[in-house]
Amino acid sequence: MAQTKPTNRNSLPDASNQPVLLVWSSPSTKGAGAYQLWENYRAPLSNIIPRVCVLRGHDEADSVANPQIKLNYRSVWWSLTKFRSILKRNNVTHVVTSISQADIIFGLIVRHFSKVHWTVYVLGQPYPVLGQTGRLKRSIWKQLWLIAGRRADRIIAVSDYIAGIISDGVPNADIRTAYPSILNANARPTSVVSSDVSLLRVGFVGRLSPEKDPLLFCSITNGLVEVSAKIYGDGPLRPEVDRLASDIEVMGFRSQEEIYSGIDVLMMTSKSEGLPMVLVEASFYGIIPLVADVGGCAEAIHPDNRQYLVVPRTDRDDIAVWRARLLLLADAELRNVLAMRQLDWARSKFDLAVNSRTLASLLVAEDGQ
Repeated sequence: MAQTKPTNRNSLPDASNQPVLLVWSSPSTKGAGAYQLWENYRAPLSNIIPRVCVLRGHDEADSVANPQIKLNYRSVWWSLTKFRSILKRNNVTHVVTSISQADIIFGLIVRHFSKVHWTVYVLGQPYPVLGQTGRLKRSIWKQLWLIAGRRADRIIAVSDYIAGIISDGVPNADIRTAYPSILNANARPTSVVSSDVSLLRVGFVGRLSPEKDPLLFCSITNGLVEVSAKIYGDGPLRPEVDRLASDIEVMGFRSQEEIYSGIDVLMMTSKSEGLPMVLVEASFYGIIPLVADVGGCAEAIHPDNRQYLVVPRTDRDDIAVWRARLLLLADAELRNVLAMRQLDWARSKFDLAVNSRTLASLLVAEDGQ
C-alpha cells in the first residue's frame, strides 16, 4: 500500500465518501504473476484511488493481515468471518479478485453477504489446464469458476485472448482488457550487461510446472550446439528437468539482473498463459522473447516481429520449428532490429502510468460505465 501503514492491522486509512478498493489476491509464492502484478500496480493505483489495500497472503508488505487462499474449508471459513469483517469495518465499496480460488470463494459464498461492486481480473486461464490436474477436478473447477464469474459486475482480462475464452463461458459479461505493466521501465537498467560470446544464449524463466512445459525447452535445446541454454526457476518438475537437462545449466532462482545479463533470447514453451510480465520485462531489457502462440503471448510481440518470434500453436510441439527460429536469431543484426521494435511496442502497450489510469477507471466504475 502506498500510504502510511495503519496501526490497526485490520483497518484502512479513513477517507469519507471516497471509493475504497480492496484487492483480494493470494498467490502461493511471491514470484507468482498475481503477486508481481499487484506489486507493480499498488502504488500507482493508490495515487488515483484514495483508499487501496492489497491482500496477497504475505503480511509484511500489506496493511491487513490475511492468509493464502485455497479451495479448502479454512479459506472458506476465513472469508465468512475475517474477510467479511474487513469489508464491513472499512466500508469497502469495490473488490477485485485476481486468482481463481478467490474468484470462486467470493462469487459463490461472500457475494451472498456483500453488496460491494465486484470485479474479476483474470490473469490467465482461470481453471487448470490439461496435465495440471485430473480431468474430473479440472471440470469441477471450471464449472465453479464459470458460475462465480457470471455473478461478477465486471470481468477484466489480462489479454484479448483471455477475454475471448472467457466470453465463451460467460457470454453476457462486461469484459474489458487491461494489460500488465512493470515498474521502472523507462530505461534499460545499467546493471544488465551484454556478452560477446559467440553462442546464442537462450533462457527459460519461470515456474517449472506442466503448464510452462520446461521439458519441451529441454528437448529443443539439448544437443543444439549453436546455443548455450539456461533454466531459471523452480517447481514440481525440477527433478525431471535435472534429469533431462544434459546440455543445460539449471540455475534455480536468480535476480533479474543476473538473468537478463545471462541470455540473449527468452524462450517460452508454455501450454497455457495469460500475458506473462516476463515477456514485457525482457522487451524492456533488450532481450528477444521467442514464444508459443498461446494465451496472450503474441500480444506482447510487435506485429512486425511475430513472423520471427511467435511459433504457431499447431507447431508448439515441433522441435524443428523452434530450432529453426533459434538459428535465425543467432544473427546479431537481426536481434538488434527485433529488440528495438520490441522496446517501442513495450513502451506503447505496457506503460505503467497509462495502464494504471485505465485499470483504476475500470475497477471503481459502476455498472454500465
